[in-house]
Amino acid sequence: MIVRRYCSGDEASIKFIYRACFSGSPWNQDVTEEETEARWKDHSSRPGFICLVATKCQKIIGASWFDVISHEILAQERGSELMRFVTSIGSTLPVVWIRETIVAPEFQGQRIASRLKECVMLEIKECLAPVILLTRMRDDNTKIVCANEKLGFKRTGIKVASKATQGLLHEYWCLVLEK
Repeated sequence: MIVRRYCSGDEASIKFIYRACFSGSPWNQDVTEEETEARWKDHSSRPGFICLVATKCQKIIGASWFDVISHEILAQERGSELMRFVTSIGSTLPVVWIRETIVAPEFQGQRIASRLKECVMLEIKECLAPVILLTRMRDDNTKIVCANEKLGFKRTGIKVASKATQGLLHEYWCLVLEK
């Protein structure tokens, strides 16, 4: 497996994997092509957007993307509670939001998501560290929770209701990444 930076020709494969991931467990959402396109446009147009892709035999099998998020946008998008938490651990540190880490269903369970996150962290260390990394996870996605714990992410204790699944919570996780 090779992990490399995204290039414009990768977009169709990433969107295909994105839809496949969100239509399966644990999300079980019916994400339309239009919604996938809208989410991709929103994420990829953000300041500091970087996407890494995992390939096997030159076929894209996974991706992870992130962006640098201002404190003001963080508060608007994720709320004042998370903003206060971030300020309490490093008011002057840049904040990076890891938006998504996806792996094609047929390749899941092979540590590809972990490898992508490791590469994301290396990329960020080279360019931005020290920095606060933020992401959001569901407790029922146990494999990715375990992978993020191994990488050093910690629970913030801040939870929000899932927009897609009634009664389900997402928790914000963070990691202060040093050089």
